[in-house]
Amino acid sequence: PGSSGWTQAQREVALAERATQRTAEWIQTNADQIPVLLAKRIATHWSPFYGPSLSWRIGIFVGWLGLLMRARRELVWILGLPIISTVTVAFLYETGGRFLVPLYSLLYMTAGLGVAFLAKFLFCDLFPLCRRTRS
Repeated sequence: PGSSGWTQAQREVALAERATQRTAEWIQTNADQIPVLLAKRIATHWSPFYGPSLSWRIGIFVGWLGLLMRARRELVWILGLPIISTVTVAFLYETGGRFLVPLYSLLYMTAGLGVAFLAKFLFCDLFPLCRRTRS
């Protein structure tokens, strides 16, 4: 209403201002839903949780646990970037997989460490199939 003489830029600015106002109103009205939305966004960021992706995620988790028990200084660097990625995605909400994709090499390495830690635990600690040779 009353915007017939506006330029395209003026219409865009007015639209952006109205969207900002409506967003602020929605946040005030639905503030109790924000934690649930953040949790859902984090789950979406790290999904899917089935099939081969699930085994990859389990490998990453086991790698993190193994590093927690063995190399805490390195864990700060290996776990820090995925935490920053997750927090960024949770609070920006509108981001896609572009924040996780650059971390794939780090996550694959961590999953590989997880498989190695699990294999060592199973074959050397739980079932002593590894022989230690004395020199």
